[in-house]
Amino acid sequence: MPRAPRLRQTGLETIDMASYIVDTNILVRFLTDDRGEQLAEIKTLFSQAEKGEHSLTITPLIVAETVYVLRSVYQKTPKEISDSLQIMLSQRWIKVEERQILLATLALTAAGTHFVDAYLAIRAKNDATEVFTFDRKLKRLAAGK
Repeated sequence: MPRAPRLRQTGLETIDMASYIVDTNILVRFLTDDRGEQLAEIKTLFSQAEKGEHSLTITPLIVAETVYVLRSVYQKTPKEISDSLQIMLSQRWIKVEERQILLATLALTAAGTHFVDAYLAIRAKNDATEVFTFDRKLKRLAAGK
């Protein structure tokens, strides 16, 4: 069931503001310039969100799936994926859950670290905790070695 639109005050008028969680296929289409008609719709929505007419949210799960699709389906390099997603996630007009953790994660993946391993290591550091794993490489990464 869709959420009721939120209201945003702009001077003397009140405007309905829709709120969206962005799906993987939206990010992939945008970042790959894929599917002309859909891309035009995405660019319109993003432009409206940048003007404050809509609210967009990107979650860590969607970022992880986007990384996977760009790597496995589109054969993008880790650096290409990291660079494009860092630009996207740095946009202040998009609400990005765990923005700083994801940006740090993408910086590690640019050098070839698996996205989930990088995320766990950065998240553990951020939360002042440890990663419980049998993966020796991940243990070293999480320990900062």
